[in-house]
Amino acid sequence: MRNSWRRALIFLITGTAVTVSIRPSIAEGPFVVDKSQVEKVQSGKTSVYCAVSAGRWVAGRYVPASSKFTPSSVVISRLKLKIKKAKKSERARYQGLLLKEQRYLRLGKPLCNQFNTATPIPSATPGPQPTSPVGPTATPIDSLTPVVGPTKTPAPSSTPTVAAAVCIDQTKRSTLPGCFGIPTPNVGNIDRGATLNSSMNCNGCHGEKRGSTYARLNGSFRTVSDMQSLTPKNPQDTYDLVAYLNRFSK
Repeated sequence: MRNSWRRALIFLITGTAVTVSIRPSIAEGPFVVDKSQVEKVQSGKTSVYCAVSAGRWVAGRYVPASSKFTPSSVVISRLKLKIKKAKKSERARYQGLLLKEQRYLRLGKPLCNQFNTATPIPSATPGPQPTSPVGPTATPIDSLTPVVGPTKTPAPSSTPTVAAAVCIDQTKRSTLPGCFGIPTPNVGNIDRGATLNSSMNCNGCHGEKRGSTYARLNGSFRTVSDMQSLTPKNPQDTYDLVAYLNRFSK
């Protein structure tokens, strides 16, 4: 019905019948997620799993044995559907599960959002793009007469930025300022980071989290119960760990 209304609306505007394709939702779940893109965050007695879904960190249910993750928003939608279809004798059970999942999402959403302050993570391969409506031919932008006016000189940036392609110095032992979220003008040392990674036995607990930014690593130290006791007292140690985890970057 919704597609029919869209086709009718486009026909009225353009006078041309078109086929409208609706882009499917991305990574609804359950889906297999890489270990490097899942975090277990402790809040009191409750453990919340955060994983990357469609380019953002979201709360959900994770099964380590199969590496499958289902966002809580998807779990809630499916439970609501089950309540509608369930027999009267089964509704109470589904309603209890729904309330439990809603509490889990309220708790987990802010915990997982902290990882979204880091550099955006590429989402999974997107689905098919919508078909463009056929209508009157627009005038190419290049053929329009530019409007001439006073040119405003952009203000200089207070924080120098370094392109992602040059974030490791020529010696391959240190980061450059402005990279991987490390506060400018600080840099991280890869060798010191390797020593810290080994002494803290990071790989023995959760494996190597390659590509972690400063915001993500610092957030994990604050919220992941197993990491809180290992929080570096010197911020430089965190910078060095970030440098080590990004040592394979250019």
